[in-house]
Amino acid sequence: MKIEASDLEYANRNFHLNVDHLTVEEGSITGIGGPNGSGKSTLLRLLYGYLKPRNGAVLIDNESMYDMKSFQVARKISVVQQETPTPMNFTVEDIVSMSKYSKPMDSNLLEESLDQCGIGHLRKRKFEELSGGERRLVMIAGALYQGTDIIMLDEPTTFLDVDKELRIVELILSLKRLGKTIILVLHDINLLRRICNTVIMMKDGKVIDQGYPSRMFTPELLEKTYGSRFLSFNTPEGITWVPYTRTTENQEEILVIEEEYPRLGLSYNLWKNGLAVRSFSIDADSRDIELQIDEIRLASSRYRYVAFTTAAVSILGKMQGGLFETLSVNGKILFLVDYENESAMVSINGRENFFRIFGVEKTVSDICHEIMEICVSVSFSYRDGE
Repeated sequence: MKIEASDLEYANRNFHLNVDHLTVEEGSITGIGGPNGSGKSTLLRLLYGYLKPRNGAVLIDNESMYDMKSFQVARKISVVQQETPTPMNFTVEDIVSMSKYSKPMDSNLLEESLDQCGIGHLRKRKFEELSGGERRLVMIAGALYQGTDIIMLDEPTTFLDVDKELRIVELILSLKRLGKTIILVLHDINLLRRICNTVIMMKDGKVIDQGYPSRMFTPELLEKTYGSRFLSFNTPEGITWVPYTRTTENQEEILVIEEEYPRLGLSYNLWKNGLAVRSFSIDADSRDIELQIDEIRLASSRYRYVAFTTAAVSILGKMQGGLFETLSVNGKILFLVDYENESAMVSINGRENFFRIFGVEKTVSDICHEIMEICVSVSFSYRDGE
């Protein structure tokens, strides 16, 4: 089912929302992001009919939702709210079965819904005795049991333990594979980027922009939305965006050359340990390695310290020798993080400004601390143009 909203206007005493137009494609995951108070949950409530707008329309397959009766909407849309109620004396099984109140109980489907959420063993437990994460899973099981084509979730992963968050993320992805249309509000911008087909960014009751994650996640758009600078790092899970709130004054700066989906996530972890970092990702599929090497040379002009991973060096191939030699001659402090014991890959040992960090049997934290200690021990500091 496809959802379209146009010219939506909603207001109460303290808040005003205007949405010109948005489209949710059938069988997709659409995420709504933005800072607190931007109107994310209000927009979601308008989309499932809990709130009525002053003006505008929400269409489900070209039919106005506001012309439908509540039971008709309930057959199309199921909702998992951010705050879960605590009904007295109801079991998990009772709560889930209520989700399909307009139809006869289906014991097999109920059991399947509980098992899909990993809470079959809780079916006879009192709902009020459950943890917050378990309650959230019960409400998602209820949405599954309701059997709608559209599922809307408001902050489904907020305040959850890591294991519960991972289970819910996998559930959402599995629902998409089943052809369900998912709309969810998320605070976690990296989760928005990772699991959504389309992202809607909101601020002050307005849609800033909407589109594919690859287009939406830029430093400019994130700063416009959240009012803060963001940095991106390559991590084993893909690109990770973090708000950049610290000053670079008196910080050592380092350029990190690493592979896509890096095993260590070196740049991200160095940043977490206090260095000002720029991450440069080597594209293993690119045919123009020489162009990437030129880009590294240009990028390195702003940094005193340059770190490579052995995986990145392997991608650069034979051309890396000239690059390392050039950087060394230019006085850069070079690090090769060798976590695969490939000591023959770079042959400029013996230079005082080259350090090989052996990462075999070390944690990424150990590697970061070793690099930082060397940076601190270097007796000269970097100046632009030096």
